[in-house]
Amino acid sequence: MQPGHWLSGVEPVDRHAVLRAEFTLEQDGVVVLALLGAHWFKVWLDGEFLTDGPHRFADCQPEYETFTKPLSAGRHVLAWHVHAMGVTTRLIGDWVPAFAWAQVVCDGAAVELQWSGKALEAYHPTHRRLDCVLGWVEWCDRRLLPPDSWKDASFSDPDWKPLEDVKLPGRTPRDAGLAAMQRRSVRPREVGKGELVNMSIIEHDPTSGFFIRELEDHTLPTQGIWARYDLGRVRLGYARLSVSAPQGTVVQIAYAESLTFGRVHPYVKTGGGTDSCMLDHWVCKGGGEMLIPLHPKGARFVEVHLISETANDLAITDFTFEERAYFSTDSEGSFKSSDELLDRIWYTGRDTLVACSEDTITDNPHRERGQWLGETVGPALALVSACFSDWRILRRSLEQAALCVLENGLLPAVYPGTKHIIPSFSVQWPKAMLDYYRHTGDRSLLDSLYSVAERSLRALEPEATADGLKLNPEYWNFVDWGYRGANTVFHRNARDSTDVDPALSLWYLEAIRHMVEWSRWIGKDARPWELQAKGIAAGLSSRIDAIAEAGNWEAYGYHATVLSLRLGLVQEESIKDAVGYTKKFLLSCFPNDPTAPRLYGVTLEHDRVMTPYFLHFAYPALVAHGEAAFVLDQIRVCWGWMLDGGYTTWPEVFDPRWSHCHHWSATPTWLLPRCLLGLTPAFDRGVRHYEWSFQPGHETKAAGSIPLPTLDGTPGQKIDISWVKKGEGLYDFRIVSPEPLIIHSGGAKLEVHGECCFDATRERQEGSFNFRTTQALSNK
Repeated sequence: MQPGHWLSGVEPVDRHAVLRAEFTLEQDGVVVLALLGAHWFKVWLDGEFLTDGPHRFADCQPEYETFTKPLSAGRHVLAWHVHAMGVTTRLIGDWVPAFAWAQVVCDGAAVELQWSGKALEAYHPTHRRLDCVLGWVEWCDRRLLPPDSWKDASFSDPDWKPLEDVKLPGRTPRDAGLAAMQRRSVRPREVGKGELVNMSIIEHDPTSGFFIRELEDHTLPTQGIWARYDLGRVRLGYARLSVSAPQGTVVQIAYAESLTFGRVHPYVKTGGGTDSCMLDHWVCKGGGEMLIPLHPKGARFVEVHLISETANDLAITDFTFEERAYFSTDSEGSFKSSDELLDRIWYTGRDTLVACSEDTITDNPHRERGQWLGETVGPALALVSACFSDWRILRRSLEQAALCVLENGLLPAVYPGTKHIIPSFSVQWPKAMLDYYRHTGDRSLLDSLYSVAERSLRALEPEATADGLKLNPEYWNFVDWGYRGANTVFHRNARDSTDVDPALSLWYLEAIRHMVEWSRWIGKDARPWELQAKGIAAGLSSRIDAIAEAGNWEAYGYHATVLSLRLGLVQEESIKDAVGYTKKFLLSCFPNDPTAPRLYGVTLEHDRVMTPYFLHFAYPALVAHGEAAFVLDQIRVCWGWMLDGGYTTWPEVFDPRWSHCHHWSATPTWLLPRCLLGLTPAFDRGVRHYEWSFQPGHETKAAGSIPLPTLDGTPGQKIDISWVKKGEGLYDFRIVSPEPLIIHSGGAKLEVHGECCFDATRERQEGSFNFRTTQALSNK
């Protein structure tokens, strides 16, 4: 296997380096470039920016990004700026060595590369990280940088030394198979500017030093200027700042999701660690300069400080922000209803998903950029199905979780860098694998990853009883914020308990049931899983029946009740009471009840707290039991509260003290199309098969587009749907599809070829809707 490369004798801990991989083409040709690095980098081809990265990868399977370029004969160079971390981040572990790796193939033949490099002494290690799970602050004296000509093919310098070989971890690198990252220049809105006074007499704490600068009361001599910008919503990307300043001027840019007392505070407020410092720092060469950091940062608000001993001749001549995201707001999916508020909620969820998309769907673009299994197996699958055609990013995330499986057999909760164990995430993976198949028709992962699912569930058997799974103090027992056991990871002395965890047990049963399906689909013996599922279901049903008989759903709890309804374990005669309790619980929580307890922090456990995350499970369970109108009203109230609060991406919970951009809070963006446009993917029944799931509530019309999934990078197509209400229980539908569709409703089936118009009717009051296949108006 071709090795990677790094500087000889340079400790790869918070060190910046510039590297060159030179090659010569004997004749004009089409070149395929494969690029991979273990730590953050930017790459230029012959002086032109090419990409940044890396794509995160499992320790056992490095993955590269590919580019195809026509190049002329002669000398060329791939120029790298690399920042070696030497610490574990959400993207990579500290056990992976620093390296840069490239492969160049021209017209099918490998091209030899000549590597050289040099440490960048312009970057000063600060021992401060952006936050506890991200990399180091960039602290750069631009006067010590080499001239930009180092990126050009013609550059030559005897001080550049050959690099040493680095053995790559794991298997031979492979193509990550993703689309190129989308880049969009955003012109932010200036929301403040003025002069400043530097109040810190010792620059030992950059975070507080930035925040305590005086921006308003200038009783002391002015020492610089400042400006503050609003990016419109939380975005991940690069500040591009043009300044005119004397040599030695200090420039700092701080980033935040929200303002603190009207200011941008570089301390990450949610989970940032004691030394977090979300800012960039430069010392200017002098004159006009453009400042662009190496690392992207996530923020909605950006504040720039220029500090000079003379405080003269300082100017910010331009500021833009280059957003970096896998998905674009130019989505194939769309939504429009008779309620403008619902439309705003749909698009805000779409924008939140875009902000959380890199080489994977991340937890949050500001504070951590982590790939969490619970988000991939939870809302992300459904959200992508509502917004975008390209499913490669989710396929890769599901497979990468399997590649990162822990020694005990459990799937990691977050990967591939930092790793935790959260059993509730691990047990949701089998269902997610089958949901991926239902959404895309791609069953290739079902054959290759069955053994991983089997092993991960067997790993929980020591915690299993006849009634389900018990709480394990060694694990983070997260079901939801506010739920019992959700905070164990934040306490030094975790609680031991022999009690069965009802919500975790229900998810465990769901996983076993999906292993029955999975086994049948790939021709495995499903009987052991069937027996196990039957035994667990019997134990849980007995408990649920006792709760229902006593009418004591409060004792059972909101989460367990929702999951019991979801799994069909509530007896028919008890469903109304279980649904009634669930609605009553939601109405008792903030923001429905303004006097209800607020979810002020991660250690809170309370029986009157709801979160957007678990509503991803609760709302579909209610819709399935005839409560679509209630759910639509709840979306208006709860997400309307967020819009009224000025949010332009969805916060993690219904409280401003948490992160302000979390895609797991975007449930309405996938649920509204399912209810109001009426199609749920069922590709396990055949390619482009859908279940009829129309539940309009009190709406009178809706229209939108449902993306058709792709896995090969071809341009996405979409299904256009519109309807209007014609009378009580009667709706006039129109569906246009570029590909043939088959829509199932009970035993009925509707085939759509091109354009199809038909009536949808409600069979009984508060019942489900079906189409009238015998009254199709056209199908051409």
